[in-house]
Amino acid sequence: MGRKTKKLKSKRNAESTQEKKCPQISNENKSEVKSRFSADELLDKADEYLETFNYDMARRFCQRAVEQDALNCRALEMSGLLFLQADKADLAIGCYRKAVELKPEIGHVKYMYLGQLSSGIEAVEFYLKGIELMNKKLAEVQASQSTDVVGKEETSGGGSTVAKDSVSEITPRDVSNAYCAVAEIFLTDACFEDDAEVRCKESLDKAIEADAANPESFHLLASYWLSKDDRTKASEAINHGISLWLPQLRSADQPDGATAVDPVQVCSVGFSARINCTKTLIELQDYEVASEILELLLDEDDEVVEVWYLLGWINFLLGEDFKTNSRHYLRKALELAAKQKYEDQQMISHVHELLNELGPEITEDNQMDEDDSLSESDDEDKEKSKPENANESEAMQH
Repeated sequence: MGRKTKKLKSKRNAESTQEKKCPQISNENKSEVKSRFSADELLDKADEYLETFNYDMARRFCQRAVEQDALNCRALEMSGLLFLQADKADLAIGCYRKAVELKPEIGHVKYMYLGQLSSGIEAVEFYLKGIELMNKKLAEVQASQSTDVVGKEETSGGGSTVAKDSVSEITPRDVSNAYCAVAEIFLTDACFEDDAEVRCKESLDKAIEADAANPESFHLLASYWLSKDDRTKASEAINHGISLWLPQLRSADQPDGATAVDPVQVCSVGFSARINCTKTLIELQDYEVASEILELLLDEDDEVVEVWYLLGWINFLLGEDFKTNSRHYLRKALELAAKQKYEDQQMISHVHELLNELGPEITEDNQMDEDDSLSESDDEDKEKSKPENANESEAMQH
């Protein structure tokens, strides 16, 4: 579906080395660069910088390419990607829409991004067009019995390169994920459409047909069955989805000190998708598996507020014996939320509500104070009762 736009950290030394390898483009040598390199050569260089997350240099080379050929679809798509990285979604949408106008039948990536950046039925239409182009490309590959067809440069009638697909390969998993995106829209933004339920199920069926080993299609299928209050089918779907990736993660977890394995290498399901999976499990009251997945997520990244919150919520639901655990996770969630200036106020409010309901933690010191207080109260009661008893005894003697 295209290159991920998440900004990743890279070492300052690596970036410095990259900048030294290629001199920065100054105002004085812009014309020289334009004359020496074609737009696609400039974009190839920008692509290299994208691979090393050097977005500033990638942006410079991409801009030169756009200035040289404003109708280059590859340059427009790369500009859209760089705008997304800079949190400029409106500009990115403009680039992708222009690319659609220029080459509506070539390249699926722009449609995938427009689907992500749009909502409702409009987003569905973008995704479906992208799926159509992916299926067409996959059919070409199958017909030619060669993957070399995928990702080749598309040429105009004159033979000059006008656009280049942003990925080297299209896989059945890409098609399946796109159908999942459509299904999710009908579960959320477009859930009030008259045919939402039917189209959602159709999209999920096609997602599974495209790639029966795609866990996320079964995760979404569980959400679909939950929306219809069929908890049995929901459990079957989520358990099947989890069986496609959790065993590998369990094997990768090395508590005995052996060499750790990068979870990304053994699990195709992303971090946020696994969080969403645990929410479904919580709704189905499968707290044990949900907790296991969340603990594995903590091993990957222990600074995600939502993971701590969900662990606190699970332990709260487990009852009296798990109150101490619940307090620990919920307090950690608040600590990280304050540190990160977390914006989900609804979640933070729920954390406060849960902590208030849990009440203060009973420690050994608190218990001793409570015992001392009760002892003092008993002594006071005894002192108050003495005069009354003395008077009664005196009255009986008279």
